[in-house]
Amino acid sequence: MRQDRRWVFLRSLIKKVIDECHSRVHASPGEYKLDIRLHRLRGRQGMNLLLTLRDRIERADALVMDLAGHNPNVLIEVGMALAMYKGESGALIILKPKNEPWPSNLQGIVYCNYDKSLRRGLEDQAGFRAALRTRVLKVAKDRRMLSAQANET
Repeated sequence: MRQDRRWVFLRSLIKKVIDECHSRVHASPGEYKLDIRLHRLRGRQGMNLLLTLRDRIERADALVMDLAGHNPNVLIEVGMALAMYKGESGALIILKPKNEPWPSNLQGIVYCNYDKSLRRGLEDQAGFRAALRTRVLKVAKDRRMLSAQANET
């Protein structure tokens, strides 16, 4: 799957999780103001790329990074996110094809395995959806976007 097609598929999958979060919160009693935005972590030509990536990673409440193909740029982004303690906070969700080796310097980091086909591997991957949904709802709770009753669900 080409990188842009991978992004389109991942974006649609993440949007499903966002819709699940909205549905859960909306079905709960009380008021809510859940505000979720999805952005691709990417620099543009003419920008100070590392500075831009650092700022975007730092501002992100949740990061989903796919290690398919051992793209060195993604590994740099993962390293930056880990240095900013995004892994410990639960903000970093790493995806990895089952048949690709796990980089030795990332040993001990939690990740979500999927079959080589991203579509077949993640569409029904409850662990990925649950991790992302949990993170989104935690951020919403911490930022008081949810009423007290909605937080209990």
